[in-house]
Amino acid sequence: MSTQYIYIPYEFALLLLLLLFFVFVFVFFYSFLCWCCSFYSIGCIFMSLCLCLLLWPCPCFDNSYSLTRLFVSVTGLGQGGGKKGLAQRVLAQMYEYDDQQIKEEALQSKAATVIQQRWKEYCARREAEAAALTASERGKLVAVAAAAAAAAATVGDGAAAGGAAGEEEEEDPAVYLEEYIRLVEKRKNVIGRSLACQRQLARYFAAQRQRKGEERPQPVSPEAEQQYWIAVRQLQEERRVVQNRKEASGTLLSEVKARHQSTIEEALAQEEEFRQYIRQLAEESVFVRTHQRLTAEEIDAFLTKETEQRREVRNARIRHILLCHELKKLQKTAEQRDQQQDGMNLIDFEQLKIENTNLNEKIEERNEDLLKLRRKVTTTIHVLTHVKEKLEFMKIENAQLRRQVTMTEDELNELRDKLAQTKRRRDHFITSNIKMRESMPMVGSEKLLLDYEKRKAACNTMRQNVLDNAAKHKELLTATDRNQVVLNRLQKTLASGIPANVGNKLFNMLAS
Repeated sequence: MSTQYIYIPYEFALLLLLLLFFVFVFVFFYSFLCWCCSFYSIGCIFMSLCLCLLLWPCPCFDNSYSLTRLFVSVTGLGQGGGKKGLAQRVLAQMYEYDDQQIKEEALQSKAATVIQQRWKEYCARREAEAAALTASERGKLVAVAAAAAAAAATVGDGAAAGGAAGEEEEEDPAVYLEEYIRLVEKRKNVIGRSLACQRQLARYFAAQRQRKGEERPQPVSPEAEQQYWIAVRQLQEERRVVQNRKEASGTLLSEVKARHQSTIEEALAQEEEFRQYIRQLAEESVFVRTHQRLTAEEIDAFLTKETEQRREVRNARIRHILLCHELKKLQKTAEQRDQQQDGMNLIDFEQLKIENTNLNEKIEERNEDLLKLRRKVTTTIHVLTHVKEKLEFMKIENAQLRRQVTMTEDELNELRDKLAQTKRRRDHFITSNIKMRESMPMVGSEKLLLDYEKRKAACNTMRQNVLDNAAKHKELLTATDRNQVVLNRLQKTLASGIPANVGNKLFNMLAS
């Protein structure tokens, strides 16, 4: 039983598979976490959801296809193992499309080249013939054209057309010459437009080939040119036959219509009379229960519906008659074919058997070639898979190294900032030290500092002694001033004649 696959675009299938894969991974890990965290009911629900996602039928396949089968059918794991089936289908479609497109473009370019060459040859030949054409040859050509027109008229119209052809032969041959010249000019104009279109097509296909990097097609062989012109002549003959048949059918149809026109008119009149009779009956009819008459809209709707039904019946009858005629024609053709090929069937059968055997041998050879190509594709895919895995590993390692480099750069930037701050502090300290040395030269000498300390201590001691002596001097001055006052008073007392003992007492009192 062969597996049936429905073609879907490769990119869409990959996106769908990636989306479903991520959803499945997310649901699986979430259910696993719920299971680990003792949320057994939630874990069971999500695990069942995972199983449903795996077993759910995909809408683009039959009901028996689940997502797993979709994955197998898209990736080709069910055919040849791994990614072999996918590569085979993708390569087959790609090569088939490219080969077909290249063949079509090559054939189109070849046809355009052949048409241009033939048209140039035809124009050159016609110009040579026109230059070499004499008056006698033109007269012969006019006579031939008149005879051809008379023959065509005789074949198309019968005896009546024969009389018309005789009248045309009696006309002036210059009319046919003018008609021939006009048709030749018309043909030249048509072929000129055709060549212009072919040049545009050739430029377009050349641009397409240049954009795709393809080589210029080789010129067409004479056999292909001959086959092309044979096909063109056959096409012209078929068109002429079809046109003659169409004209004959139109003539026959007009005759049949003219023959049966009275019957058709009588049938239409009777149909219209029947419609009027139905309308009259409908207008006179009354409902039994309500005793109401039909409205004009209802009557018109009924008559319109009845007309449509009659038209459908008429079309169905016409279609039936046409199909019956076609069936009879096909039966007659089949009978004629059976009568003609009665003795050739066995010969054809044996020939087909031989051809079938040859084709089977070719198919086996092609199958062997396909097996070799599949082995090559499988090996290439394995190598490509290994390279991709290694590339992914190198990408991860590169990302880790990039993160380490980023962290190292951050640490280096921090250390650089600290170094800049330290340098600024060092410069500040150096500047401060220089200023201090300029303002205080003794800072760098121990002896000067010791002498300075000694002198400073001596200065402080002397300053304290000076302060103490100043205080004593001040006290002495105060005592001297006080004693001077007492002395002055005693002198005044002695001068006034106070006794000595009284003066001594006063002096002692003042002294105390």
